[in-house]
Amino acid sequence: SADKLSRVETAMFINTLFAGASFEPVETEDAVITPYVGTSYTTTAYEKSGLDALDYKSTSAYAMLLAQHANGWAYRIGISYAMDKSKANKNETYKEFYPNIGAMKMYALSDQLIGILDLSGGLHKSDSEPNPFGPFSSTGELDNLDATASYGLRYVYENFVFSPRYSVTYKDYTEGSESVNNGRNDLIHSVTLKIDYPINQNVKASLFGGYSSRDSSGGVLQDAGVMDYDFESADGGISLGLYV
Repeated sequence: SADKLSRVETAMFINTLFAGASFEPVETEDAVITPYVGTSYTTTAYEKSGLDALDYKSTSAYAMLLAQHANGWAYRIGISYAMDKSKANKNETYKEFYPNIGAMKMYALSDQLIGILDLSGGLHKSDSEPNPFGPFSSTGELDNLDATASYGLRYVYENFVFSPRYSVTYKDYTEGSESVNNGRNDLIHSVTLKIDYPINQNVKASLFGGYSSRDSSGGVLQDAGVMDYDFESADGGISLGLYV
């Protein structure tokens, strides 16, 4: 119908430059605490003709403290900042701060196979342009609490490292009655596979791919049948990492 959005299938080219560093660890009675910082710059371009106006650039940065315990558990607390900027009009379309916590447990299943359980959660405090299809003018309508559980494997075969992973994320949007996302909840499933190959001690090549789906319910626009936030996506690519 004329008042409902249509879907368009397209491919995207995503290029990312990342830099990170760790600092001198601090040893306590039962843990080793290490500070980490990092930043990244990403460009996203849509392949389908006519969608050039949606191309954007992203910048992010994070700071984190990681406490590793002798029992195999590692706990972390951190904060990150992310920003998207439209390539067409140079405007910031989205930015957020994300304080978060997490816990990870690694354990050996065999000499070559490691299991990795990861639990995390945090608050996305955002600032974005109001949804043009909604009746409100809130710039925080994408604020949400999230919780993620994932399980992965790390399998070493000769010089190759295979890392399959499954994760599930629940999001609860928090802006309230002045937001088009009032009452909205998302459930996101993701499956990924990464294959790493060390070229030498400083350079690593990676091949990666993944599939994700989102099942969304609630919210003013979805309840009115104007918009559907469900999606499925698949991606893949190669990367080259430099370690110094």
